[in-house]
Amino acid sequence: MYMQDDAAARIGAIGEDVVVEFFDRATKSKDWYDSKKDGKIDGLTYEVKTHRLNYKWKGFWIPENQFKKLDNVDILFFVQVPESEEDALILWLCTNHKVSFEQFNFKGKTMRNYPLSKCLYLGKTKDERANQVLEYSQQISTVDRFKK
Repeated sequence: MYMQDDAAARIGAIGEDVVVEFFDRATKSKDWYDSKKDGKIDGLTYEVKTHRLNYKWKGFWIPENQFKKLDNVDILFFVQVPESEEDALILWLCTNHKVSFEQFNFKGKTMRNYPLSKCLYLGKTKDERANQVLEYSQQISTVDRFKK
């Protein structure tokens, strides 16, 4: 079993790889812990968030400590974590991401919901990495329905 930070890092690395494979001209940042971006496409900075979709809100929830990074990149991608072993990783582009969110408080924490209705479907990736991300996500999940 992986430590939480290790599993989260593996999930993030796979999501970044999905974007690089989808866009020929995408380059990942040389510094994996770059606080400003995950990479560039034709000079535009991008960030990749690999998350489960919140089905009740139909969007991706992001905590406040990520707001500055997301607000300062040109492009925001979401890679949707599969819900079952039959599902693929799904790549989304959040359109107009600097204003396409709802901000709210949840259990004393400030969060943003980036609705799926403000995202453009780009494609699916179904290979062994989809099941790896599902497994890692289940390992670090705090929500009972996601645990094995």
